[in-house]
Amino acid sequence: MVEAFADRNYNEDLSLVSRGLPNALITEPQKVLNHLVLMVKEHKVKTITNTYKNMVADTFCIHGDTREALQILMYITIELSKHDIALKR
Repeated sequence: MVEAFADRNYNEDLSLVSRGLPNALITEPQKVLNHLVLMVKEHKVKTITNTYKNMVADTFCIHGDTREALQILMYITIELSKHDIALKR
């Protein structure tokens, strides 16, 4: 099973941007949604250098250790259905 992270930015080699860098996290709900929709629908991820890389994942994570986690989850729970994406529990 492959896990991707909707609230994290990716490097060119598809590794996660280090949390020690200011652009590691995506904290705005709309940006997380856009990132997630691209990964789910097009199997691509936008990297920090603004290129698109192929990425196929089975599950998508939102980190619970950020201040914005609940706000992000509430927002995407509502918005994903507008993109024909269903949540599985």
